[in-house]
Amino acid sequence: MSLESNAPNLLVNGLEVKKSMLDLILSAFLVAERPETGPVCFVSGEVYSERQEVKAMLVPTNCPIDIHQEGRVITMTSPKWVVQVMIPEDIGRQEFVYQWGQGEAKIGAMTVGVSYKPAGG
Repeated sequence: MSLESNAPNLLVNGLEVKKSMLDLILSAFLVAERPETGPVCFVSGEVYSERQEVKAMLVPTNCPIDIHQEGRVITMTSPKWVVQVMIPEDIGRQEFVYQWGQGEAKIGAMTVGVSYKPAGG
């Protein structure tokens, strides 16, 4: 089995790592945050983006996540992680679904990447 991919390389603490491998590792840490027997955490709702107006109406399910929106950026914060999603421009009203620990979210039929970092870091 080959780990070759077209993913870009990133420098992490002096080591060159494929971005896809780094996404996998960070996703594992995010998922490890919740108890194994606990329910899966989702953030869902609607986002709206037209010209100068952008709104996000989102709620977490089964997890202690704070959600804030500034412009087109949605920031979701747990006690250990900060996850951000950029709302695409001019998409109208779309459904939003994100499963905590994943490297992407769904906005309507689009799959969008997320960025994450440790809280407080």
